[in-house]
Amino acid sequence: MRLLTVVFPNQWHPPKPVARTVTTTGRHFSFPDILVIRVRDGTIVHVRAYRDGLGVAHAMDRLTVVVAGLSGGT
Repeated sequence: MRLLTVVFPNQWHPPKPVARTVTTTGRHFSFPDILVIRVRDGTIVHVRAYRDGLGVAHAMDRLTVVVAGLSGGT
């Protein structure tokens, strides 16, 4: 995991790719990922993750399950 501290709130850093291996299949995959954490007075007040959820589901052979869930199927 890479930790990036942004001193200036309007400063933008492009997402870094996350590379993983599915342990059950041995398949390698990667996707862009960024985690935004807002801190106010030393307290985390907001956390937001931006990533390719469908790409991760595909890499883990779960895409059909996700699509079925979105369409109301089982």
